[in-house]
Amino acid sequence: MGEAKRRGDRGKRVEQAVERDSIKSLACNDCGTTITAIERYDTRRIPGLDVACVGKCPKCSALTYAVHGTAEAKEFFAQFLSEQKGISPADSARLLLPRKSAG
Repeated sequence: MGEAKRRGDRGKRVEQAVERDSIKSLACNDCGTTITAIERYDTRRIPGLDVACVGKCPKCSALTYAVHGTAEAKEFFAQFLSEQKGISPADSARLLLPRKSAG
């Protein structure tokens, strides 16, 4: 039996991956308040970017981003964000990230 089959069906494996990569809370970069309402970006189109999410502080309304991946992938994501000025964090998290070539 293959390794994937030992970990369960496809739905179970997806659930396990989401749980493994999930971020439960962030600390606001401005005031330190705990942020629990977090929008996650779909990062499948950017090789090397494992997790990217944003939360809006309930106290001071500042945005806090959390990103995990290679330096090149994080730089690409930062460039994407800088091009999205004027878009709400919830809307930007739903945008389709541009495809980044692996080479």
